[in-house]
Amino acid sequence: MNFRDTRGVIFDLDGTLINSLQDIADSVNAVLSDCGFPVHELETVKSFIGNGAAQLIKRALPTSSNGHIIAHCLQHFEYIYNKRCTEKTMVYSGIYELLEHLKDCGIKRAVLSNKPHHITSKICDHFFKEDHFQVVFGADKDTKKKPDPTKANHIALLFQIPADNILIVGDSVVDIETGVNAGMKTIAVSWGFSTSTELQAHDADCLVSSPQELIRKL
Repeated sequence: MNFRDTRGVIFDLDGTLINSLQDIADSVNAVLSDCGFPVHELETVKSFIGNGAAQLIKRALPTSSNGHIIAHCLQHFEYIYNKRCTEKTMVYSGIYELLEHLKDCGIKRAVLSNKPHHITSKICDHFFKEDHFQVVFGADKDTKKKPDPTKANHIALLFQIPADNILIVGDSVVDIETGVNAGMKTIAVSWGFSTSTELQAHDADCLVSSPQELIRKL
């Protein structure tokens, strides 16, 4: 597929731009420990990530947990994670060069995450320059999370770019489905939280193994 007509790129955050797994796992396990539940190994927590904080906590808790327990643990998680979300998190190698390349090419850039919006903004402010992204959206209570296309479509309107000239880049099936639902092209990245096998099974338009490879596609 040709990506040379790309005029805007929407990036996922976790597992795409940043490796946030350790901070997320530490926060999840702190909540579980505080509430008297068993903790999880790092790889197990990784399998819970992708559909937002509420689903993350629901998956981490025992299946018998009721709504009250889930709500309490979710609130506790957001408090703990907000405090430590930049402690062990790192930007993946090559991401800054990718963003500078897109900027030099006049390609607009956005972040769209299922992470709570205030935490998404905090992380982007910490790790990235103000001109790296024109738009940063996290999850809020007023709109549906990915793979619902509402926010991706809103970004297209803000960019004033047709959907078929926008590329969604992410590390999960959720990101691929978001692109399909929004009528946008999709590139899956293999350095994140999903396996290449999982990504290939869901028909992304392309799978890349490094930011340098993504630069060559554009």
